[in-house]
Amino acid sequence: SGSMNDNCPAGSNVDCSPSDINATPCKLSDARNAARMFADLLQDDRPSSADEHRLGLVAFSNAAVTSVPLSPVASIVGDPINPNDSAFDTALNNLTACGGTGIGRALQVADSLISAGSNPHKAILLLTDGVENLTPLIASVENSIGPEVIVCAIGYGTDWADNEDALR
Repeated sequence: SGSMNDNCPAGSNVDCSPSDINATPCKLSDARNAARMFADLLQDDRPSSADEHRLGLVAFSNAAVTSVPLSPVASIVGDPINPNDSAFDTALNNLTACGGTGIGRALQVADSLISAGSNPHKAILLLTDGVENLTPLIASVENSIGPEVIVCAIGYGTDWADNEDALR
C-alpha cells in the first residue's frame, strides 16, 4: 500500500534483515520488488499483440488512486535489465507508506480499472501488510467485485495474520 501524498517522502528500496520484517520500509520494499517481479513475468509471458497482458497499478493508503492506468505490459514495464526506466517503475518507486490503509477502497478502484478492459480473464494482485483501518472494509466490498475477477492477496510482515480471513 502506498500513496502519492506530498507529505510523505518517496520510498526507496532498502536492505532488510529478518528481524526487520515488520518495519514499514521493509514491507514496502518487499511489495515493490514483488510487483516488479510480477510485471516482469507478465512481460516474459506475452502472447500475441491482440491478446497481450495488460497491467495497471492502484496505490492506496488514505485514498486509492490509479498510479498507472491499465495498459499493455510492453508499453509500461520497460526493460527488466534496466529497472526504473518505465512508467510502472516510476510509480512503484514513488509509493510511500503514509496514513491509514483502505484495502476495500483499493479493491473497488482496481475492480473498476480492470472491468473496463476487454480481456475476459481478469485478476487483482493485492500486496498489503493486511492492516485494514479505513472504510470501506474488504468484507463490505468483496461481493461487489465482478464475478470474473480473481483476487490474490499477498501479505507482508506479520500484521497480515491478524486479518488473514479477510485476505482470503
